[in-house]
Amino acid sequence: MTEAERKIAGIIWDRGSITTSDLAKICLEKYGWKTTTTYTFVTRLKNKGYIIPEEKYLKMSVPKESYLQEKARDTVIDDFSGSLPMFVNAFTKKEKLSEEDIRELQKIIDRYKEE
Repeated sequence: MTEAERKIAGIIWDRGSITTSDLAKICLEKYGWKTTTTYTFVTRLKNKGYIIPEEKYLKMSVPKESYLQEKARDTVIDDFSGSLPMFVNAFTKKEKLSEEDIRELQKIIDRYKEE
């Protein structure tokens, strides 16, 4: 998804479903997009299989969490040669981990060890 498509997806994910006219109104208010611009991005997302039209509503075909998991996995594979430690190292060089972040990461590691 492009950045603009992610904006559309985010609105739909946040609401669960939405009419195209309501989506166009929100995009006009938030991003200054014309209705035709919004409809173009909706069409692209439909063509990519991300949006399912149900009666007069639009719904995402993929839960947000699933999309983000796939995007994160692709980033690690494509940009970090599949190395999660390399990814975490690159991330933490610019972003300091909070104590809470460290605890959450440790929980993930501990759960993985138990499996």
